[in-house]
Amino acid sequence: MSLYQSFLKYLKLKNVLYRGALKLFLIIIIDIPYFEVTALQILNYLLHSKKALLLILILLLLTGASIWFRSTIKYVITQGTGQLKILMNRQPISEYIARETTTSEELEKLKIIEEAIDFAVNQIGLTDNGAYRTIYDQKNRPLLYLVTAAPEFSLTSYRWKFPIAGSFSYLGFFKLKNAKVEAECLQNMGYDTRIRTVSAWSTLGYFKDPVFTGMLKRSEGSLVNLIIHEMTHGTIFVKNNMQFNENIATFTGDMGTIIFYEKKYGKNSPQLKKYLQQEEDSKIFSDHILNGAEQLKKLYSSSSEATTVQKKREQKQQLIIEIMESVRDLPIHYPDKYKGYHEFRPNNAWFTGYLTYRADLTELHKQLQNEFDGDLASFITVLKERSVELKTASNH
Repeated sequence: MSLYQSFLKYLKLKNVLYRGALKLFLIIIIDIPYFEVTALQILNYLLHSKKALLLILILLLLTGASIWFRSTIKYVITQGTGQLKILMNRQPISEYIARETTTSEELEKLKIIEEAIDFAVNQIGLTDNGAYRTIYDQKNRPLLYLVTAAPEFSLTSYRWKFPIAGSFSYLGFFKLKNAKVEAECLQNMGYDTRIRTVSAWSTLGYFKDPVFTGMLKRSEGSLVNLIIHEMTHGTIFVKNNMQFNENIATFTGDMGTIIFYEKKYGKNSPQLKKYLQQEEDSKIFSDHILNGAEQLKKLYSSSSEATTVQKKREQKQQLIIEIMESVRDLPIHYPDKYKGYHEFRPNNAWFTGYLTYRADLTELHKQLQNEFDGDLASFITVLKERSVELKTASNH
């Protein structure tokens, strides 16, 4: 059987034009007389022809690229459709307020959001991208599921890469089943994975993000912190550096909320005192988890090649048990908030989440005090300038 006949059989070409194109391909591109080459000679030819090997390599690369782009495009379209659905079904807050079913608690929270936006823009210099002037009723359902992953014996976040947008240490899905498929795929590759819901996200100023009704169930401090956090993303964002972006947003949210409470209630107010105690609890817990993450890093780096995978898993699990059980001994003000963590058995994907959001907070506090004398607005001004410089550099 000739090479031409082999291709005909494999591709099942019946159209005369397609058969003619195949002949031209074999003669011009591969540069061999198709009628003289048998199927048994194909392998020998491919192994000794640089042109054929180059062609195969190009075809393989194109095939791989097409598969990758197809999955990427499919993801972008799916997520774009979900985002578009939200944007098309949001409504002015004034209309939501006018509804008979809107509760007094929701009205109060919407007022707090308005205060938080005004504070963020006029007091600490965040950019007003027109977000949070509309509202989307999520009808008590989760909106977005984030998938994160890390190797079984490393705290290095798995990263998803996209053209133009860059790389991200998490991937969002509007449908839980799609998130589960992604997580399962990564698990089959040997990664620890985590799926969690999020109550808000920033489109970085590309769209005017709405308030989600689930946000109105938060406490005042948590809500203000969230608004400032997300507005920070719309103000300061560095491509391919999610840990920087999330730590800056977390830091600005934490510090900004404290200043918000000071201005609204006073430095000696019971509201500020309670919030500071909650923040202290959060720091104690976070520091404990970050310390645990460092212990895990040391464990993974100290394992020798002779250590079996099963032994590594046992050591890892034992250390995680010790980290989480000791949460009960932390000196916190509101222990009920952390009730149950001593029984929780997270994996590496969970620990990398703390590194992404909180690993650099101590250094940022030092920088704020030492370089800016505690002036958060000045700190943000400089960060905005630096982020613009980094964006410009990344585009060249």
